[in-house]
Amino acid sequence: LTGLTPVELLRKMRLQQAYALLLNSDKSVSEICYEVGFGTPSYFASCFKKEFDIYPADLKKNNN
Repeated sequence: LTGLTPVELLRKMRLQQAYALLLNSDKSVSEICYEVGFGTPSYFASCFKKEFDIYPADLKKNNN
């Protein structure tokens, strides 16, 4: 239905949740990374950059 594999769909949903948390919480990027289910901040950052064309730390910095 979505054209995505189950792994891709789950990753996309986790990244969307992380995006919202980065904009609306005071938690660090690492805390958000683990909260949404990623194992390492570096993998989270690379997936986030690929999905939204911005690094999570840059999004958080620009939002403050």
